[in-house]
Amino acid sequence: MTTPPDNRFSSLTEGLAPNDPFTRIWLEQVIFRMRRELTWLWRRNEPADRLADSLERPSLVEARLRFFAEDPTARYLDQHIHSGDVPLGDPKGERGTFPWLAYHLGLSQAEIFVVALALAAARDAVVGNLIATLNGNPRQQLPTLGLAQWLWDDPRALLPLTSPAHSIFARGVLRRTEAWHEWNVPIFMPSLVAQILEGSLQHPPAELECIAEPLQNQSGEKQQDPEHRDANIDLELLALRMTHVPEGLHVVPVSVAFSTDVLDAKRIAPTLAGISALTGRPIYAIRPDVVTSTAILENAGAYCWLRGGDLLLPSRGIPAESSWQNTLRPYPIYVFAAAHEEAGTLVAQTLPTLKIPSLSYTERREIWLTELKKHGLDLDPEAVRECAFRFRLDAAGIDEVVAALSCMGLPITLELMIAACQQQVGLMIGGQATLVSPRFHREDLVLDAERTAQFDQLLAAMRSLSRVHADWGTGKAWGDAGISALFAGAPGTGKTMAAEVLSAGLCLPMYRVDLSQVVNKYIGETEKNLRKLFDAAEQADIVLFFDEAEALFGQRMQVRNSNDRFANMEISYLLERMERFRGLAILATNRRKDLDEAFLRRLRYVIEFPLPAEEERLAIWKKCIPPQVSTEDIAFPFLAREFALSGGNIRSIVLNACLQSASIHQQPVLSMDTVMSAVDREYEKIGRPLTREQKAQWRMNAAAITQAANAGARQ
Repeated sequence: MTTPPDNRFSSLTEGLAPNDPFTRIWLEQVIFRMRRELTWLWRRNEPADRLADSLERPSLVEARLRFFAEDPTARYLDQHIHSGDVPLGDPKGERGTFPWLAYHLGLSQAEIFVVALALAAARDAVVGNLIATLNGNPRQQLPTLGLAQWLWDDPRALLPLTSPAHSIFARGVLRRTEAWHEWNVPIFMPSLVAQILEGSLQHPPAELECIAEPLQNQSGEKQQDPEHRDANIDLELLALRMTHVPEGLHVVPVSVAFSTDVLDAKRIAPTLAGISALTGRPIYAIRPDVVTSTAILENAGAYCWLRGGDLLLPSRGIPAESSWQNTLRPYPIYVFAAAHEEAGTLVAQTLPTLKIPSLSYTERREIWLTELKKHGLDLDPEAVRECAFRFRLDAAGIDEVVAALSCMGLPITLELMIAACQQQVGLMIGGQATLVSPRFHREDLVLDAERTAQFDQLLAAMRSLSRVHADWGTGKAWGDAGISALFAGAPGTGKTMAAEVLSAGLCLPMYRVDLSQVVNKYIGETEKNLRKLFDAAEQADIVLFFDEAEALFGQRMQVRNSNDRFANMEISYLLERMERFRGLAILATNRRKDLDEAFLRRLRYVIEFPLPAEEERLAIWKKCIPPQVSTEDIAFPFLAREFALSGGNIRSIVLNACLQSASIHQQPVLSMDTVMSAVDREYEKIGRPLTREQKAQWRMNAAAITQAANAGARQ
């Protein structure tokens, strides 16, 4: 019976001896074989010369073997090398360790030796000096397949390793410094792989975080929400597909209802925890503060494969889809990645899309109450109900809002909660819409009796929407749908102003859709932009304002080519999303006849904004002029009767008149002459210049009115 080798021979640096017997034995093989080869070089009193040794090797074989048998040091090392059977892989080895790797890759003893040689160089800096001496080059401290073949007793056993498809290279266990597959190209083992193989890495590396573990399974503790029962079935079916260990890279597309192609590990962790509980594998994610380079992807793939985990990729800052799939293709793992509308180059097998729905109203309300209680905050249940319905935040978003509110040190009111929630969802809209600060209130809007009633009905409907959907049960039947309205009328008749009044009256943020960021000449891009816009807007009750709506919601055309077909598809998609939109969508147009009839039928409110009549014009003239401006000389009835202008034109006249008057008077005052001059310029601007006769007649009428007013004042 032979004496087991001493632990000190498995490492050249004190304190680096591995605990695993399998790893220790193979590292000893590496150290003993390199030392034995060094004694042969010292015996010849010359540095390693690979060319000379290659040419003279047949004649040196006998001399070398005789030296190993006769030299005391070489004989001692040779006895240790052949003192017992070196082990093969162990099927019972802990996953990710060296014996597990050797077994699952089916490595021979020669192949295990090559892995051990690279492992020794990766974990012990002193080994590099020995390798450099054996290579005959002080700068080449990495092993090569040629060196391994030189050290191993059977050179033929290493021939399979020259294939780039060999498992230890294909799986990223060993890598080459160059793309060539030659004997003398340096090979190395990534530091992360080395730490996993020897069992010294107990936690994920710095670039990864574990976001779901099998121990987090809480299924059965909470009754499923009927609203999400179908989603839970789909989740379970997908998890059952993933219970088998993959033979190659498998991609799981992830579609998140409460985000725009952004995979936030914190936000989707609850869903992934359910998958982890069913598959029995942890799920890791690349940390958001890590720049996702090719090296980071390789380390993440290797760690997840060796440790038996799945990987979640961030949706920002990663290489192109085909590029990251090629990087991760060597690793048989499941990768969760953002689902994209556009089809990329499919390298890996793709599983059904994991659809993560937004929380139901009931779930959101429970989370609000739980988080408020956790932070010691007390709030009226009615306010909680309102925020839970109006803002479709996920659990992480609610937690962030409540945490921010708890740090303010102010009494928590409904208005404060709404402001915090609006800030939370504001960034999700992006550059496709612009936040508009309302400038007007209800008393500023002048409409006739019929339009006033229609407008007030719309305002009342939006104020009652959350209560009716939540308490009356209409939300289930109508899918929590919001309200869509069309404001049609000539330019300047108050469509935009009415939208701002609604935004202010409802305390809802208003976003004006930027058509330049939405409409795209390339096929399919407009639909893609609209999807991102509506997905972001769905997270809260907001006012989404489409100006010049006919550019987006125009009539469908007869299909003559592929462009017509895609244009019709975009209109159909718009109709569908508008019907499902949960906020208030306002479309403004001055070309109602150009809108698609099917779209008009789906609108809940259609309000026409005609040119104002004399009574409305009189009110507009008086409201447009600021109260601090003196208007004693202004004949408002005359202006309202004689000039059939829109509200926008009247506002423009008042501003121009104020600007001209300020250059003459130090005090804020308007004269009739200044206003009439501004009226003349406004008519020229809109392409309806006044004739000389009209100007003379109107000035005479204005003068007569002014004289009559002055006479009345004297009496």
